[in-house]
Amino acid sequence: MVFARQYKKSLFLIVLLPLILMISACLNNDEQSNLGDVSISLKTPPYNDYVVEGKPFSIIVEAVNSGDYETPISICVSDTISPGTIPETERVCARDNIEASNGNSPGTAEISFGREFVYEDVTNDNSITTIKAKAEFDYVTSASKTECLKGEEANLKDCKAEALERTKGPIYVESINVDLNAFQETIDPSINIRLAELSDGSVVGDGIDLSVYFDQTNAELICDGPGLNNNLLNWGVMKKSEKVINCVSSQPIDIGIDNGYQDKIKVELRYKYEVIVAKTLTIKDSDKRYA
Repeated sequence: MVFARQYKKSLFLIVLLPLILMISACLNNDEQSNLGDVSISLKTPPYNDYVVEGKPFSIIVEAVNSGDYETPISICVSDTISPGTIPETERVCARDNIEASNGNSPGTAEISFGREFVYEDVTNDNSITTIKAKAEFDYVTSASKTECLKGEEANLKDCKAEALERTKGPIYVESINVDLNAFQETIDPSINIRLAELSDGSVVGDGIDLSVYFDQTNAELICDGPGLNNNLLNWGVMKKSEKVINCVSSQPIDIGIDNGYQDKIKVELRYKYEVIVAKTLTIKDSDKRYA
């Protein structure tokens, strides 16, 4: 019985250990990052999941932009083994612009670093290294919501609210809810904007420049929310809250008691965003043959 229990325990460990190693590798090998309208992936040709000692390879970042805005990107690469193919004192960086999409064709960019990379004098066969690419983007994400602005007695069949339209970045507008509060010939709008984040990167610099305005109506909108100061949003503060911004008009908007028209409420977010993609590679012995 004791032997049987020890056998089962040993068998359990044999099965469990590879599973743990596989999960660990997945958690530390995030070769792609989805940033909404932009996605990036890290490639190391000519090989896939390994490099060969003494054999040159390339580091390439592929970027795809399905959004409406051209997006500047800067990337710096590093590795984790020491001594590595990228010295710690050396900055290996590149810049490019990812064109906006053109209809159904997304903008693309293939970013390389003007050189090849090679590992020399690696102590052990099957050593592990991780190539990291730190990417910084200049983002513009926007959203708009069409509403019917009308006086209390207006009866306008074609003047209707419409669905939210938006572009999507790592931080984006999830919803816009509007209460127009009509009273006789005026409206007193109250706008609720909910933001969301879909990436685990970080905002770089002072914060997010926020703009909220009507497309046609001449009205000053005053906004308030956690981390918001003079239209500059501290995302580190905002992300710990419910990510809600409330805006009101500085004074009621005079429409006319039986008049009305459609107008768009527009929200723009401008910010720098940083994310890291990584690829874990095995460094194989140059004396062996690989396909």
